[in-house]
Amino acid sequence: MAANAARTQLAAQVSATVKSVVDNYTSEYITGADSEFNQRTQEIARTVVNQLLVGTPVTCEGTMPGSTPGNTICFACVELTGKTVMDAIANQISNDEKLRTDFEYEKFKKVLEEERQKVLEKKRATLPLACPKCDGPNKRSDEVCVFCGTKLDKNIVYEKDLNDYLSYYTVAPS
Repeated sequence: MAANAARTQLAAQVSATVKSVVDNYTSEYITGADSEFNQRTQEIARTVVNQLLVGTPVTCEGTMPGSTPGNTICFACVELTGKTVMDAIANQISNDEKLRTDFEYEKFKKVLEEERQKVLEKKRATLPLACPKCDGPNKRSDEVCVFCGTKLDKNIVYEKDLNDYLSYYTVAPS
């Protein structure tokens, strides 16, 4: 159940970023801001994201006692890199004869990088804490790791998602 919740949150995060990238690409590089190109590309992006999320493995999971006795909180973390998403979208667009004529991967990648910078600026202040023992991502409000119970250092952030194009992760309680 936690894995499904994590995948749902991840899909929302990825979809919002992809929509922004496609909108920016269309307005900047497509003559007359072709709404058909935009609409069809959004469709492809949704399909690609849904397909990728189905096979997304749970990278870590755990449980911790709930706030009331007898309750347990289950956590799951799923990850999906932005490069994987964008490569899959670019591949699908290049297979679409009508869209292929208006699509230039390098320009699309440039717009993605601009969007990535915006996202990273917002994310830096809210990055989760990294456990010094298991490297699991934890909420900034956590005092101990939800995965292994190790005391967290508030200065060590989980930067795994900053090392790739746009990695997305989410930790969702069930």
